[in-house]
Amino acid sequence: MRHTRLVALAAAALACLSSAACGDGGKTAKSGGAEVTYMTAFGTFGREAYAYVAKDKGFFRDAGIDVTIQPGQGTGNNLKLMTAGKADFAPVGALSLAQAIDNRPGLGIVATAALDQHTMASIMTTTKSGIGRPADLAGKSVGGLPNSEVPALTAAYSRAAGFDAGKIKHVAATPTQLPGLLAAGSVDAIGQYVVSQGLIRKAVGGEVTVFPFKQYLPDVYGALLAVRGSLATQDPALAKKFTGALLKGLEYAIDHPEEAGQILHKAVPSQNADQAAAEIRLLAPYDKDGSAAVGAVDAKRVDRMLAQFTKDGLLKRPLKFGDLFAAEGAR
Repeated sequence: MRHTRLVALAAAALACLSSAACGDGGKTAKSGGAEVTYMTAFGTFGREAYAYVAKDKGFFRDAGIDVTIQPGQGTGNNLKLMTAGKADFAPVGALSLAQAIDNRPGLGIVATAALDQHTMASIMTTTKSGIGRPADLAGKSVGGLPNSEVPALTAAYSRAAGFDAGKIKHVAATPTQLPGLLAAGSVDAIGQYVVSQGLIRKAVGGEVTVFPFKQYLPDVYGALLAVRGSLATQDPALAKKFTGALLKGLEYAIDHPEEAGQILHKAVPSQNADQAAAEIRLLAPYDKDGSAAVGAVDAKRVDRMLAQFTKDGLLKRPLKFGDLFAAEGAR
């Protein structure tokens, strides 16, 4: 199938990377396997369980890799750690990676797979807010973390949904502040990822209305699996093996959400297993939608996504598939 072929292309392309080194590759563990550090996208919420599943089920071990999992602090921080050589792999939002490459050619980060087949960005509000359709957001206040993907994609979403994003009143807030702001009525809505619905319902004490950006931005991927460029250059086989093992963990978690929740709770006792399982169930249609293999990448769709980012003013210069994924030849 075409999608399967393309994800294989992205993985195999790492083997075509130049052997010119720009840093240390994976270290050799005492057990004989390679040691790598993986940063989660953000914290250790249920949506991050698949990495712990891959470790617990032995998928990394079977690939000959000793993986240290560390809680991430968002795309910006993860990119800094990777470019500094302090992390080897991390989920990075497609828009954020494109903007980082746009601002800094030669960034030294390459994506190997699409963890999210669709962006999980959304705007949430309480059902009693009177906001029943996207156009109702015009003139309303929306809380969000500045410079994050949700507010950045809001303009593109609003244009596609047919309302003026310029009429939204953006309120800067950290992710931990957003549920409380919505519950207190300090903002009319908040930018959130769809998997956070349970957390937001608990905070506001009732149901929420969710406007997923996926509905109007079907070509936009969510998180991509990014690898430190020097590791990919020096040990493309390791990058390929890690990618395969992590995707195996992602698919297993989607197919067994309750078990994945228990595995996460065992690794991170502060995380509730049932809540984690609920997040994974919400994650499933975004990462395994039936039309593509888990992790698959469609080069033409990536180009359409990047063209849309340029059209919406989110990129200063046009980018192509090969700028995010090593496609052919040395990078």
